[in-house]
Amino acid sequence: MNTPDISLVASRFAGRKALVVGLGDTGAACVRWLLEHDAQVRATDSREEPPHAQHLREAFPEVKLAVGGFDQADFDWADLIVVSPGVALATPELRDALAAGKDVVGDVELFARAINGPDAPARSRSDEAPALRSPGEAPGPSTGRRGRAKVIAITGSNGKSTVTTLVGHLCAAVGLDTVVAGNIGLPVLDALDNRERSEEHTSELQSHSFI
Repeated sequence: MNTPDISLVASRFAGRKALVVGLGDTGAACVRWLLEHDAQVRATDSREEPPHAQHLREAFPEVKLAVGGFDQADFDWADLIVVSPGVALATPELRDALAAGKDVVGDVELFARAINGPDAPARSRSDEAPALRSPGEAPGPSTGRRGRAKVIAITGSNGKSTVTTLVGHLCAAVGLDTVVAGNIGLPVLDALDNRERSEEHTSELQSHSFI
């Protein structure tokens, strides 16, 4: 997959009215990532005091938070709705947003758009991934460009964490700069922010990550 310049990614989200639904680890990562990419952001959670609410209030006072229930006005305001894992799409406000044709996505979709969006340059033979290194071999000098990211997405009923961990170890063992993220722990958007260049993203996905 091509990884477009960060300015191109930001331009696709600049000015968009984004509502993040659910304020667990994934929701908090979505709020941070959308703000960094110049979106207008609101956030909501049906719980009275979700895990990251206080942190978000302190770190991002410009973000309107609605907790203890959903406010239909927030859904009407938004043109992009980012739904955290575990929030049912059958929730009435989300069902109505989908029926209205609003852009309703999950964090994995934002991740996919960021690394392989419509503005990404066409791949050429000269863009092939670098040769693998032997374990312990030092990487070559950096070119200063964001590299090409490949994604291995793992889902299923059982064994996702075990397989994800194993695949991450295998990628690292053959010399690939590897990030393991998703339902296993690190949200995928935090992984994207934490690495300016990564050759492999190994992600554990729950079925409800696919929106």
